Amino acid sequence: MKGKLWRVDKALENAEGLRWIRERLGDYDWSKVDWITVRRGRSERYAFRGVCRSPWKGCGYRINCNVSRHTPYPVTQYLRVSAL
Repeated sequence: MKGKLWRVDKALENAEGLRWIRERLGDYDWSKVDWITVRRGRSERYAFRGVCRSPWKGCGYRINCNVSRHTPYPVTQYLRVSAL
């Protein structure tokens, strides 16, 4: 991945989760992505929120993520499944 691809909040630079996701995503072709931004968000409702902007007017994809500063990590996620 190119050097300017990842824009990370200083509070998250050395986070184990960020290292893990960078390793998992490292093999993908990122040539059409302008950047991935990871910030500390203020949401008390959502542990993680993100948006991907499609290419437009010569720009590439732009991925912006917010990780809540109110959520303890690692996150435990519960899923609701329908009854059998």
